[in-house]
Amino acid sequence: MEMASAASRTILLLVGVIFGLMPHPTVGHLCIISPHQRGPLDVSHSGSHTCFRHGAPCGGISPQQPLTTYIGGSTIFVTFQQNYNHYEVGYPGYMDIALATSSSPDAHFEIVGVFGDVNEHAQDHQQNYSLPVDLPDIDCSNCVLRGRYVAHKPGERTFYQCSDIIIKSSRAVKATELQRNQVYRPQGHTEPIRPPSVPAAKIPRFLRAGPYAPLLYGFAWDPEKSGSVFVTVNTVTGEKQKISPMYFGLGSGIQYGTPSPMAQSNKYVMDQIACFDREMPYLNLLEHRNGGLDAVPNKLLWIDMVTREIAGEYELDTPNHLPIISLVPYLRQLYLAVQIKEMYPQSENFTFLYGTLSYMGHFEQILNTSQTPEHDYVNYLWATLNYKTKVHYMLIGNENSPDALKAKIYTLNVASKDLTVRQLDVSEYTISAIQVYEKTGELFAMSPGLFGKPYPAWTLVTVDPSTGAIKKKYPVAPAGVFQQYYGGTVFNIDQDSGVLYYVLRIANSRSDVIASVCLDTGKVTFSRLTDLRNIYNLAFYKN
Repeated sequence: MEMASAASRTILLLVGVIFGLMPHPTVGHLCIISPHQRGPLDVSHSGSHTCFRHGAPCGGISPQQPLTTYIGGSTIFVTFQQNYNHYEVGYPGYMDIALATSSSPDAHFEIVGVFGDVNEHAQDHQQNYSLPVDLPDIDCSNCVLRGRYVAHKPGERTFYQCSDIIIKSSRAVKATELQRNQVYRPQGHTEPIRPPSVPAAKIPRFLRAGPYAPLLYGFAWDPEKSGSVFVTVNTVTGEKQKISPMYFGLGSGIQYGTPSPMAQSNKYVMDQIACFDREMPYLNLLEHRNGGLDAVPNKLLWIDMVTREIAGEYELDTPNHLPIISLVPYLRQLYLAVQIKEMYPQSENFTFLYGTLSYMGHFEQILNTSQTPEHDYVNYLWATLNYKTKVHYMLIGNENSPDALKAKIYTLNVASKDLTVRQLDVSEYTISAIQVYEKTGELFAMSPGLFGKPYPAWTLVTVDPSTGAIKKKYPVAPAGVFQQYYGGTVFNIDQDSGVLYYVLRIANSRSDVIASVCLDTGKVTFSRLTDLRNIYNLAFYKN
């Protein structure tokens, strides 16, 4: 699980995180704010049609008269917005900025910065980024800055935007000209609408620490630095303790200079994939070790939970080199994995491939859902397996339902290979994860109700895989205290104690609390305030 949001990252001139409150029939994904992109610009809401452009190199928009002049050899800041988030679990994409010295269709673009995609746990999410760009000291009357978003999401094509600019050599430009021309004010709507503010939340009395202190495990990672730190988090005090440094990150991070998505990227493991063997003390992770950002993860990495150090790795042996989007424990040192595959190129219809993955990285397919291909339900959210009954549950979201959050649940009896698919009733409760309580066989999820409420009440709900019904089980927290953030799921229910853990974000604050919910009684306790925004793949593990 990823506990970091863009609001906690130091990406230079990071502008803000907001959630759109209304559905939009046309979805949008990338806009360049400054210098002003070609054509109209409106980022006042998510799903803006001005951010929805395909086709290299400039989204099908013809060159325009440049409105902004810069001096050569100077550093400028390019500000762009990810207008929708299309993070793909198991195969995250990236955004980049590039510069060409000509506006011709076949101009060469030199990439000046790459941003790895971030798991925001909400498709309807706007995030602004600013990138420093060192301009060449040349005379260029029709230079072009290009923004690109390669999501790797099934059914989503690459998004493009371009801005036309003039660069004047420093040898021919007076300082007064620079001062007059350097600043350009974009026209139209460029400021996102933010949710209504509420007074800073006062910590209510019910945020009290419980009597026990099980530990959670995760990885602390800064996207602007290499490597991460394996840590524990106390579920009562919220205290974080370092275990050991790791050479990998939890994403490709940020790369400056003249990088290329095709060049060797940073080493990183997949966010939202953390598979703890139920019979051996191993944590299994999928790693992107070799190749550029378009290469799929190629290593199965395992950490010994006794020594708390890396114990080994194996090359992934998967059919067609497809990425693995889900990995859960199945048998001793054998795991159940899921891949997604397009039926044939450009069909935009997809099937799920279920298979076993050995600890040595060998994938063996057991089921292909080609009889029931999906066009819209391709957004993998979560999976869980009842280790006793060997029944696998997978939650899949509708890629074209960013606000209603329509979803289906796939139920697979692994032994018989019987598969059922049910539409979930999300008319009262929306969810982003499911976990099975093996004592009762129930599926549980935390829900903030319907999407769009900035400070909702939180409820523990049950999910019926046979009917698709989602029903209230226990109240967890009243409205007005916590943010609406769908990324708080902690891997693994404590099956012995019957406790589900979830991270909640305090309203108008950078503080978090860990909620501990007893599944048998409904009793809820909360940790003391902590900050888990940079902790990824947080999981319960009982030594």
